[in-house]
Amino acid sequence: MKRRRPLSRLGKRLGKEEAVIIAFGRELFRKRKLSSATFARAVDLFGQRGVLELAALMGNYAMTAVILDTVDQQLHPDTKPLLPVRDS
Repeated sequence: MKRRRPLSRLGKRLGKEEAVIIAFGRELFRKRKLSSATFARAVDLFGQRGVLELAALMGNYAMTAVILDTVDQQLHPDTKPLLPVRDS
């Protein structure tokens, strides 16, 4: 979602599974619900349990993001970031 490119523009770089995962997450977080078609595609690839685990994983990361935003989590001043830092 970083650049919000349409899946069709990502071309051959994505496999079928990755494309369904991205579509699943985008739809779930943008619309706050999942269409029957997206759910069916995900179940075909991952099974019902896999879809529930995918939703739980995405929900867990969303919850973590909310908590970190709430407490404005920062590194100690003398700690070098392990990942690139984006400007807010």
